Amino acid sequence: MSDRFASPILEQMTTEYGWVGRTPRNNSNLSPEVQAEIERRIQQRGEEQGALLATVVVRVYEHSEEPQISFPRGSVLGPETDSLTIEEVVERAREQLAHWS
Repeated sequence: MSDRFASPILEQMTTEYGWVGRTPRNNSNLSPEVQAEIERRIQQRGEEQGALLATVVVRVYEHSEEPQISFPRGSVLGPETDSLTIEEVVERAREQLAHWS
């Protein structure tokens, strides 16, 4: 697990790949210490990220791909947003995928 996320409290929850998945509203089986740490990290990450602009998804099939952008409830942008701004969001997503490892 990356040092950025290293924590003795969460160490017990990591897999051999370093990924931890939890349902956000279903932490009742965890100790209060772990629940508090999870909530703190969720809040911190939200503050660091800022508001959601849009969701960019690419479905990959055996013989094709299907890109799409959506605007979930509460997102800053919407279908009425000018196309240049939407293109900038898609470009940011493209850059992130290009550097994803």
